[in-house]
This record gives sequence, C-alpha cells and structure tokens, in this order.
Amino acid sequence: MIHVKTTSAIANGTEPVLSICYDAEGEYLVMMGEEPLNETNTVMVSIEDLVTEDPSLEGIETLPHSWRAIRNSAHDTWDIGPSD
Repeated sequence: MIHVKTTSAIANGTEPVLSICYDAEGEYLVMMGEEPLNETNTVMVSIEDLVTEDPSLEGIETLPHSWRAIRNSAHDTWDIGPSD
C-alpha cells in the first residue's frame, strides 16, 4: 500500500490535488493543493482512498522518485517530468 502525506482538505475531497512528488527519502507520496501543508492540517492516507475521489490519480504511484506531477486545476491534465 502506498501512503500519501496530504492536507485534510484533499483527504476529505474539498480541495483537488495540484502537485505530487515523493518525500526526500522516497517513503511516501506528498500531494498538495492550494493550501500548504502544515502541522495542523497534515494527514496520512492511502492512495486508494484518494483515487476513489479523483480517478486521475490512478497509477500515480509509478511516478519516479525524482519526478513530480503538477496541474493548475482538477480539470487540467497532469504535467509529469523531472523535478527541478
């Protein structure tokens, strides 16, 4: 199971995922939206839970560890490539 560090707004479906990358150690995916991650809104969830809410996340766990995926809105396609 792939674990994801994200905001509570993304986890509860009130905000879309706009940016995805792996953490520095490659242990879990970090998914961010408009709201930045901080100590009061960060949660760990399974990728399966998020894919249920947003089918565009299907297969994102295959993202290479040094790459990122970004989009401007939930209606845009993912721009996937190496992290800068």
